Amino acid sequence: MPVRWFSVILSTNFQDMEEVMEPSTKFTPLQHELLNLYSMNISEEELLDIKKILGQYFWDRFQKKITAASEKQGYTQEDFDTWLNDPNQ
Repeated sequence: MPVRWFSVILSTNFQDMEEVMEPSTKFTPLQHELLNLYSMNISEEELLDIKKILGQYFWDRFQKKITAASEKQGYTQEDFDTWLNDPNQ
């Protein structure tokens, strides 16, 4: 049975979320690379291209993880269609 997101939200411990959402004072390797890009004075067009590349990279990565999790659980496209069309969602 699919997860009902509102029940997840209602059962969330918001104090824990605040701890997770605390800003970090350290940069990740990705953040360092992005800062290096900003120092290069790239054009708006180049910036848009980089955003598209990054978006596609993370979309592909997300799809691979979803596919692997779905296969591990044995979900089919029919399962997803049923959940999508469930009037109780």
